[in-house]
Amino acid sequence: MSVKDFVQQRRDTLIAMRRDFHMYPEPAWLEYRSAAKVADTLISLGYDVALGADVLDLDSRMGLPSDEVMKAAMDRAIEEGANSELVEKMGYGKTAIVATMKFGGEGPVVAFRVDMDSNDVIEAKEDNHVPTKEGFRSCHDKAMHACGHDSHIAILLGTAAILQSIKNQLHGTVKLVFQPSEEEALNPGAQGIVDSGILDDVDEIFGLHVWPQLPVGTVGLKKGHLMAASDHFLVHIEGKSTHGAEPHNGIDAIVAAANWIVNVESIVARETNPMENLVCTIGVINGGDRYNVGCGDVYLEGTCRTYEPEKRDYIEWRLGESLQALDMMFKTKSTLDYKRGHGATTNDPDAIDYATSIVEKYLGKEAVVHPEHPSMAAEDFSAYLQKIKGAFLWLGTGFDGNPALHNAGFTIDETILESGITMMAAIAAEYLQPKQ
Repeated sequence: MSVKDFVQQRRDTLIAMRRDFHMYPEPAWLEYRSAAKVADTLISLGYDVALGADVLDLDSRMGLPSDEVMKAAMDRAIEEGANSELVEKMGYGKTAIVATMKFGGEGPVVAFRVDMDSNDVIEAKEDNHVPTKEGFRSCHDKAMHACGHDSHIAILLGTAAILQSIKNQLHGTVKLVFQPSEEEALNPGAQGIVDSGILDDVDEIFGLHVWPQLPVGTVGLKKGHLMAASDHFLVHIEGKSTHGAEPHNGIDAIVAAANWIVNVESIVARETNPMENLVCTIGVINGGDRYNVGCGDVYLEGTCRTYEPEKRDYIEWRLGESLQALDMMFKTKSTLDYKRGHGATTNDPDAIDYATSIVEKYLGKEAVVHPEHPSMAAEDFSAYLQKIKGAFLWLGTGFDGNPALHNAGFTIDETILESGITMMAAIAAEYLQPKQ
């Protein structure tokens, strides 16, 4: 039986699996039900399943919820059908799984990774939203799989089933990584898995992400930079409040902040080569308590995106320097808290060539898309690629009316489950063929 036939025969099961994960979304480090369901499935398929502290460097974890929040999530997961023993093993921020299957004979080690966490989004309730219409809308408040991680999980579990069914034809080892906390740029789950050493023997690693900017069923394959590094900054501009009728007796932090925002935009527009990629966005500004009082404190929050380490260093330095200049001009006192998040996701050219050949062979040449430009969005798959040869792929799910990722109305075209599983299973199966 071909890979494609295997997937087609199990289409309804795979769709039901994806919908189940969609209905029970769980935020970063709280993916207890999802991870337990994944582990149970992999164990039933005969994989050697390592999880929790066995696949995570616990000191590399950041941004864990409180023990109280984690305990509540664990209890909820068990109430919603999760294996209590597995939940306990992954309890308190250890929701990571690496499943291994060794096949006959000598051969390479290839790995595949997907993410499991959800977004802090309230899912759309309109009747034209497919999960609402079909009855699998999120049942958790302020949590939604608005980034397609539910489909990623289903795709890799489907891949696991195919590889198990043809295990006698393969040589080498496959490792399947189910990762927590991808959505939190400052608290990525990937680094903990990398630092654990569980993937030190991997020769090549592949990942994928659904992508509404590409047509349904196509695959985006790009050599080099694919997604940006993502940094986060907090700024406090301290002035001196005063009555609005006497601005000369104070230091207006809002006026100072307005000048700084314009200056930041000038840094990007006038100090950066337009052929180089740099985005600096200030998404939050808070200041002032009353309309007739000059503001004493303004707080800003934003992100910087780029690909090159030198550019990353430059913008951090210039943001700090510009605040120093602001303080001299307005007599304010400013502080910058700049935090590094994901590094840039940069694909190995040979890995992309190999993946392209697989897509052409199994999905057709019309499914291949070579994006001209990378995205300024970020992905912590970069942590794997900094250590292991590999590639990150975009799986198109763009159709008329489908909103962007992280939107309350986002959904996938479920036909891409078949495309994704076929592609990932074929990448593994051909990679693990005996070498002549």
